[in-house]
Amino acid sequence: MPPRSPLARIELIPPSAVALAALSGALTLILCIAGCDRSASSRDAARNARNATASPVRAKPPTAADLSPKQVVQQLHAHRSQGRYRQMCTLLVEERRRPVEALVLAVDELVAAESGLQEAIRRAIGEGSATHFAQRQQVANIIGVLSRDVRVVREQIAGDEAEVTIQVAGRVPLEVVRLERRDGVWQVQTDEPISGLAETLRDLAAVTRRMAGEVERRAFTAEEINHELALRQAPVLRRIAELVDEAENE
Repeated sequence: MPPRSPLARIELIPPSAVALAALSGALTLILCIAGCDRSASSRDAARNARNATASPVRAKPPTAADLSPKQVVQQLHAHRSQGRYRQMCTLLVEERRRPVEALVLAVDELVAAESGLQEAIRRAIGEGSATHFAQRQQVANIIGVLSRDVRVVREQIAGDEAEVTIQVAGRVPLEVVRLERRDGVWQVQTDEPISGLAETLRDLAAVTRRMAGEVERRAFTAEEINHELALRQAPVLRRIAELVDEAENE
């Protein structure tokens, strides 16, 4: 069994045809300039030639029903990475959409707060000290299929159920994403998000933002920042650990 994640988780006109259509249009134009009366079919030919050269026919983009389980997971990751939360949620089973979106938004808020702190440290005491805190950005990879760095490995389909194996941030063991086909469309079935986790992550983000503000206003060494931040974040981190432990022991 894979470990429980914190989510508990054209058709184009051939070139020769375009060339022939363009040539036909050019010949028709020459006849018109020479004073010849064009028939209806000639006018139609010219119009068709203009249409053919102006805008080649494009195939319609695939619909949700056209996507395989693997493609759904890839599209889910693309939407999530680009902040398209509404589109992201349409790829989840309906009963998970609101709590999962809340968790993703909380994680993104924390990532932004950590980035703000790192930038404040860079401006205050230099690039080297800021780099020391870069590892904290791995918080973006704590939510399974909705993590920042996801690689799809394989898919298995059995009727209206499927499993897509992914690797998050190069880690092992690999994780398994479950999907269900509902009304002809594959949707991701995540774990139930841990109760209270989104709110606690937002609390952690608030603590981090306050620390960034103080770094900008006061003189700190890197060691002082690390010590002060650890003191301030410790109660919230303990609460997160408790929430995770409670969920794993249910």
